[in-house]
Amino acid sequence: MTNELSATYLSLGRTAEDWGDLAAAMDMFEQANTVAMNADDVLQADLNRLRLYVEAGKVDETAPLAAEIVSELNSLPPSRLSVYGAVNLSASLAKEKTPGQSLSIAKTNELLSTAVKSAQSLGDRQAEAYALDQQGSLYMQTKQWA
Repeated sequence: MTNELSATYLSLGRTAEDWGDLAAAMDMFEQANTVAMNADDVLQADLNRLRLYVEAGKVDETAPLAAEIVSELNSLPPSRLSVYGAVNLSASLAKEKTPGQSLSIAKTNELLSTAVKSAQSLGDRQAEAYALDQQGSLYMQTKQWA
């Protein structure tokens, strides 16, 4: 039942966000995190929370949560979830006013490289392309043309 409860909170959070109620969305994502019984739901809730923190410019909350998400990603086995999680983390952090503010560019690149390798080991070409696209965006953002 708890897995259903966390999924419900995640869904309610996305709905609240769609309606423009970011405070309610954040509350729902926090509730999802609190009741989650598996790493997948915790990661999804945290990625949504991080995205909202970045959009709101809440730097003090973003950095610790980004570090927590990195730890969560590192504890997951190679999977589509871990690949997409790394890509989503990078995409959210790319929207920060100052690149590398909450997580170093080097660490973000390392996560994306790991995501690419994971997708390759899984034979998931779509996830691989998604991770490579985000890594290319990171290089463009940081003007690493080589």
